[in-house]
Amino acid sequence: MTTNFWKDVHKYKVTVCMYVGELCRFLHNQPVNSELEVGHSLRAFFGGGGLRPEFGQLFRKDLSQSRRKIGACGYIPIWLQPSHPIQLIKIDQITGEIVRDEKTGFAIRCEDGEPGELIGKIIDSVPMSRFDGYTDKEATEKRIARNVFKQGDKYFRTGDCLCRDKYGYYYFQDRIGDTFRWKAENVATTMVEAVISKDLGMRDNTVYG
Repeated sequence: MTTNFWKDVHKYKVTVCMYVGELCRFLHNQPVNSELEVGHSLRAFFGGGGLRPEFGQLFRKDLSQSRRKIGACGYIPIWLQPSHPIQLIKIDQITGEIVRDEKTGFAIRCEDGEPGELIGKIIDSVPMSRFDGYTDKEATEKRIARNVFKQGDKYFRTGDCLCRDKYGYYYFQDRIGDTFRWKAENVATTMVEAVISKDLGMRDNTVYG
């Protein structure tokens, strides 16, 4: 698919492209074609999954990105974060359980730059915030966190590990289960992969633990 990507961009005069899955990694690993990668009509490249930093370099020269936040997959204004239905919470990387405050029993929100699980508030009376679940009741229940920030509330557990910068931009780190503890800190395997790739000049690598 990626072999003819730039040829198709020119042929069909593509202006906007959406990336999913491993498309960006495949493009990143393709040999550079200076003739095709300039003078094209492509002006926007978007996707909801976020990008590892090195892949974001692909789009720095010829494509612009809103506010230049390479790799960000979402944004919530700082003033809106405390009351927003989307939150990042601390979890135990070994058990996968939500880390709760010893005094209140409620979940603990992540600080800026701290990886955590993305959760979304479930409001049964609001169609866009409702979670009807799966055919498997047990699987459905595993996705629902109860009494998260107050008694009686419900949140959907995405199983995605993200972090947020001080400006309110969110960055995908990994799926829950591929993170580990190091000196009392949560570390995502993709963070280690990114450092190794940059420092050792590797095209790709895999870290697990």
